[in-house]
Amino acid sequence: MRARFDGHFLRRRSATRTDIIQQHRNRPPLSQTPVGVNVKKIPVTVILPVKNDAKSLAQALEKLGRFQKVVVVDSDSKDGTDEVAAKYGAEYVIFRWNGQPPKKRSWYLDNHEIETDWVLFLDADEIVSEAFCDEVERSIAKYDHAGFWMTFQNWFMGKWLRYGDPFSKLALFRHSCGRYERVADDGWTNIDVEVHEHPVLDGTLGRIHSPVAHDERRGMDSYIGKHNEYSTWEANRYMALGPQGSGEWNSMTQRQQFKYRHVDKWWFATAYFMISFFAKRGFLDGRAGLVFASLKREYYSHIRLKILEMRKNKQAPSQGSETNHKVAGVVEKDIPVTLIIPVKNEAKNLASCMDRIGRFQHVVVVDSGSTDTTLDIAKEYGATCIHFEWNGHFPKKRNWYLDNHEIKTDWVLFLDADELINDAFCDEVKKAVTSGNHVGYWLNFHNWFQGKFLRHGDPFSKLALFRPDAGRYERIDDEQWSGLDMEIHEHPVLEGSVGKINAPIDHNDRRGLDSYIRKHNEYSTWEARRHLAMEADDAKAWDALTTRQQFKYKHVEKWWFKWLYFIMCYIFKLGVLDGRSGFVFASLKRHYYGHIRLKIREFKDGVPGSRSIHES
Repeated sequence: MRARFDGHFLRRRSATRTDIIQQHRNRPPLSQTPVGVNVKKIPVTVILPVKNDAKSLAQALEKLGRFQKVVVVDSDSKDGTDEVAAKYGAEYVIFRWNGQPPKKRSWYLDNHEIETDWVLFLDADEIVSEAFCDEVERSIAKYDHAGFWMTFQNWFMGKWLRYGDPFSKLALFRHSCGRYERVADDGWTNIDVEVHEHPVLDGTLGRIHSPVAHDERRGMDSYIGKHNEYSTWEANRYMALGPQGSGEWNSMTQRQQFKYRHVDKWWFATAYFMISFFAKRGFLDGRAGLVFASLKREYYSHIRLKILEMRKNKQAPSQGSETNHKVAGVVEKDIPVTLIIPVKNEAKNLASCMDRIGRFQHVVVVDSGSTDTTLDIAKEYGATCIHFEWNGHFPKKRNWYLDNHEIKTDWVLFLDADELINDAFCDEVKKAVTSGNHVGYWLNFHNWFQGKFLRHGDPFSKLALFRPDAGRYERIDDEQWSGLDMEIHEHPVLEGSVGKINAPIDHNDRRGLDSYIRKHNEYSTWEARRHLAMEADDAKAWDALTTRQQFKYKHVEKWWFKWLYFIMCYIFKLGVLDGRSGFVFASLKRHYYGHIRLKIREFKDGVPGSRSIHES
């Protein structure tokens, strides 16, 4: 029998923000519970799936002392999560996913003896209150339900969100009544825990009205990164769903059914924003409410874009697959330049890049521990392969190679694996490096996006062809501002005049929107950190920037900057003529600059979530 919701529970009063704060104030930490006091345990096993959640886990575990058993199921964290679990007396279990069902929650239920009839699944950033514990204790004793829906209240940008669209999930249930729905996820993403899946239970359902606090402490970078993975997963699930009315649809809630029927429509993301921000009065939460609703709009937009991308790839498979390449015959190496390609997991792009670089005297691939077939492809083309492992400090990959390896040519060219050159470019480079006129050259790039050549909009350029004896990439002491182990926004600082290569390079990343958004999330974190560093730097640091960089770092914190970029790119630079691809490209760049601004504000305000949940 399908689970149904017992509506009488809805008549209970929902807690206000003041209630939540007071509930957490009244609950003493476990360490303050008097010795010798026999506290009656709630007969529920609490299970927390985690990975590198040490920052959040302690606060969650501190509130769980009334439950009979607490289990931490960890995906082999490296941040001391195990030590936090041990400190609070939780059972600690390690889970290693093989990319196939079951995922973490179902795996624990299927493979471990559970002493209680009831289980409660919580994330490390979800914090229960005394009132929640009381209501759980009463409800599981009073009602003969198979499970209970729970309501969550978000702590976002240093503020409780009282309005907007709080979320609910079915996370308290009798484990004998069912399991999480099994979705045919064959490694769609790296998500090893059921996030959007919910339990399918045989019995009636109630609701716990005392809200659980959702307090994500890892900040905007983590939030955007997680939701990129979630949107990829949801797009894959949409594509895998059978016809409406099939068994898969029948196991969904009404809200899920509506979402998957319409999420590929152009209006869905905007409709969500309007409902959350206006109809559900998210505007009363001020700036935090606006940002929260806007990021959720981005999320649903990304799902739609990924669905469209998957449909297109299904109709016309990518020509950039790992196996679809041929090594060219012998080509005269007539360009006295060492070409250096920094890579990590670039199998989808690398072959197309290397097909075109046979004329360069030396080709070096500098790899950061790829786990796909990147190195096999590089060796097949006869490139010299060098391993690089970043220690989190200066130098990064490009400078490291220049400083630690013998370069047998007077010139170097740094090329990414998704950058494709042609004969006209090679001819111009050969002429330039033998002319003796300059010590470096700016390169022009044309963007390919969603399989289409963008003739308009905002193409980019970078200084990547130069004499190594004329300088190095600028030194920026970023103490691991992000996971970027290579100079992206840094440029070479050279002693001498600089020219320009006019023949363009095609920039065509075949790894798709998931990779694009993930990379730009890292880039925006790095740029936000650099903006803060620039504010403290002297004039000499600003003088090393290009005019465009100076304008960006002076104004990127302003609310209007992302809109100015969009208008310049889409209207004045005629991105509108590139159709839907031009609009999406300009919109994603607007999101990118918006994320930089949000992260700058976050860093200035302090560590995300550092403010105590006990404070008003």
